[in-house]
Amino acid sequence: MPSDLGPNVAAVLHGPGDLRVGSHPTPDPGPHQVLIAVSAVGICGSDVHYLTHGRIGPFVLRAPMVLGHEAAGVVVRLGAGVTHLAVGDQVAIEPGVPCSSAGSLSSSHCGVAACAAGRYNLCGDMRFCATPPVDGSLATYYVHAADFVYRLPAGVSMEDAALFEPLSVGIHALRRAGLDDDGAAATGPGDVYVGGAGPIGLVTLLVAKAKYPTRRVVVADVDAGRLALATELGADATVVVDVADDRGAAGVAADVTAALCRLIAAAADDAGTSEASGAAAATAAAPPRHPPGVAVAVECSGAASSVAACVAAVRPGGVVVVVGMGAPVVGVPLVDAGVKEIDLRGVFRYADTYGEAAALVGEGRLSLRRLVTHRYRLADAAKAFETVRLGRDGVIKVVIDYA
Repeated sequence: MPSDLGPNVAAVLHGPGDLRVGSHPTPDPGPHQVLIAVSAVGICGSDVHYLTHGRIGPFVLRAPMVLGHEAAGVVVRLGAGVTHLAVGDQVAIEPGVPCSSAGSLSSSHCGVAACAAGRYNLCGDMRFCATPPVDGSLATYYVHAADFVYRLPAGVSMEDAALFEPLSVGIHALRRAGLDDDGAAATGPGDVYVGGAGPIGLVTLLVAKAKYPTRRVVVADVDAGRLALATELGADATVVVDVADDRGAAGVAADVTAALCRLIAAAADDAGTSEASGAAAATAAAPPRHPPGVAVAVECSGAASSVAACVAAVRPGGVVVVVGMGAPVVGVPLVDAGVKEIDLRGVFRYADTYGEAAALVGEGRLSLRRLVTHRYRLADAAKAFETVRLGRDGVIKVVIDYA
């Protein structure tokens, strides 16, 4: 370890339930890599899942691994060949390094056609922070491929930069939905429904309102407190999901339609068009026999009931984007999806989103600060993980702050 650097401390997972914070070797940057002094790390549900179960699907913990993949920090060492960064740069770290990266450990292309075409999030040789066997970034020092490290715009905090990672999921989800930068879409004009008001649902809401301001966004969740935050962050309407409601997915869709009808009526009243207002009010009181539905539904909770609600809420020819990951096998109302010719699109991480995330935050088009509800020191990492696991005290996003 270079003599001018302090000791490296890391949060290392040794097995399910066995997280230890202590001394860890300081890595050296290789060619096209940089060494980063970490400043902030967000705690993700996947980190907690590894801590609790020691695996996610095929990714199984077989040796001690540093956790954490939502990170930002300061460059302190440059590997050979790094020219676009300098020591002292404040940076965000995109945690996935595909085979195409100059700083990857791959000697050849992975062979996945989608990766070769630019969808590098589907790389067959992806090395992703805190996905076994790759160490994560919840440490004092961390080495990463330089071409997946991004200098921060002026005024962007380290905490905000760490949250570029979940923000990227929201950006990618809405791209997958077919929405483009000027608000047009393959699905045509229409509203957006977000199923789930956890961190990913809320960043999806933020992206939708920042990039597509002409579209109304309705957010649904079982937690009224999270929906109150969604309203604060710009949701046009919210729907409280009652798990005891025997109407099921159709009931959620009906509530979404009713909420949109009320928005239409209110807009007509504001415009002062009494005839249109009266018609809209009547529609709100008695929704049409064939309600139009939303253009895009984004499922962000992983709950099977929420997937069904998205299918029910979206209009014929619309798009359902599945972001949330719950049980490995989830029932989907395929007959309903087929009758409406719904496009069902998956999301796995993201690609080419960090530049846009930096612009959205750096230009003040959206703010991530309200999402952070709890902050901890690295030494208290176990408490931070427990806070996320329990989901109490209004927790939305937990950040390990090194300041």
